[in-house]
Amino acid sequence: MHRVVAFIDGLNLYHAVRSLEDSRLEWCDVVSLSRLFLRRDESLKAVHYYNAYPHHLSQSRRQRYKRYTKSVCARGARLVEGRFKRKGGTHEEKETDVNIALDMLDFAYRGEFDKCFLVSGDSDLKPAVKRVLANFPRKLVTILAPPGQHVNDFRNLRHAHRGRLEVMQIKRIHLRESVLHAELPQVVA
Repeated sequence: MHRVVAFIDGLNLYHAVRSLEDSRLEWCDVVSLSRLFLRRDESLKAVHYYNAYPHHLSQSRRQRYKRYTKSVCARGARLVEGRFKRKGGTHEEKETDVNIALDMLDFAYRGEFDKCFLVSGDSDLKPAVKRVLANFPRKLVTILAPPGQHVNDFRNLRHAHRGRLEVMQIKRIHLRESVLHAELPQVVA
C-alpha cells in the first residue's frame, strides 16, 4: 500500500474555487478532496493545509476563516499558518510556499510518504517538486491543479521524470463531492 501525504496551498485553492462563483464550493473538505484522487493501492496518511490568518479583513471574514479551518482540522487536516504582510495599500500572504516546500522535502527525507499530492498551481513550488523527484527516485508526485489554473510549468517536468510526476485538474464535480455540508452557512428565506 502506497502512503500518500497531501500538501494543500489553501489560498491558491480558495481563490480558484471562489472564481467559480458558487460560495458552497468554498467549504471544501480538503481531506475528502484528497481522498477522491487516491488509487486502489494508496492510503492517505496525512493532509497538511497551509493558509494565513486574515487579520486585515472584517470580523465576519476572520470568523469565517476560523470556522472553516476548525472544521477542516476536525476532519483530520493539520493547519500550518503563514502570515499576511502589509505591502503598500494591500496585504500579501507570506511563508506558505516556503512552508510547503520545506515540509515536502522534510517528509521525503524522513521517508513519510511514497507519493505526495500538491494542491497548488503556484510555479514557485516547482523547485521543491524537482528536488523531491531528483533526490528520491522511488517517490511519486501528483500535482492537483485547482480549477481553472494552468500548470504548464509542472507539465514540462513530466518529460524529465517519466511516470513519476502526474498532473491532474481539480474539477467542480470534485469540489461538490467534498463540501462540508454541515458547515455551510444557513440561508435565510
